[in-house]
Amino acid sequence: MAGQTRGAIGLSLNFLFLFCSSKKENNHTSTESNNHVSLIKHLHCDSNPLPKSLPLKPKTMQQTNPPLVRALSILHTALLMGQFLFALISFFVGYTKKVSSSSLQQYSQQLLILSIVVGVVAYIAANRLFTKRLEQIKSDYKPISEKFNDYRAASLMRWGLIEFGSLFSIILFLTTNYSFILAVAVVLIFLFYSTRPTLQKIASDMGVSEMEIEQMGDIPGSDKV
Repeated sequence: MAGQTRGAIGLSLNFLFLFCSSKKENNHTSTESNNHVSLIKHLHCDSNPLPKSLPLKPKTMQQTNPPLVRALSILHTALLMGQFLFALISFFVGYTKKVSSSSLQQYSQQLLILSIVVGVVAYIAANRLFTKRLEQIKSDYKPISEKFNDYRAASLMRWGLIEFGSLFSIILFLTTNYSFILAVAVVLIFLFYSTRPTLQKIASDMGVSEMEIEQMGDIPGSDKV
């Protein structure tokens, strides 16, 4: 009995010794594997270093309009806002204040046709006269400052005709309180807005380069436009 007990204890000790030895070998193998993976990662990072900073995109220079072009643009905006405010005030006067009907209200349909005809004729005439004037400006051998003077006069003539059509429709709306007549005025105001002057558009219309227009400020007497 005692011999069997000693044999069992000895067998248990041998099994425990073998288990501990195999565990140490596994830990050693796992450590070597981890070291190998770390070495590979380190070599990969060294072979492909990340850039310290990304290259910055060059800043694009914002193009600024010359003073003469900016002044013409401000004039166009002032005329546009005048028409818009007049139409807006007329709308509130006609629908909020309930203006009393006039004797012309019974002719609303006829006045609507009249406003459309006047608006279409004014817009077509403005564009044709403007285009004809541009042809003369391109063919004339004048300094750039004088060409710009002629262009400004042609633009004012064009804007004046379109503005006449829109104001005529607004006045007819005030006398009849007929909303379709006001719609004609709104369309003409949008057409007026489409004629806003820009540096690219002016250069194309005048047949010159944008650089020439930008250099107009250096020409003596060009600031008296």
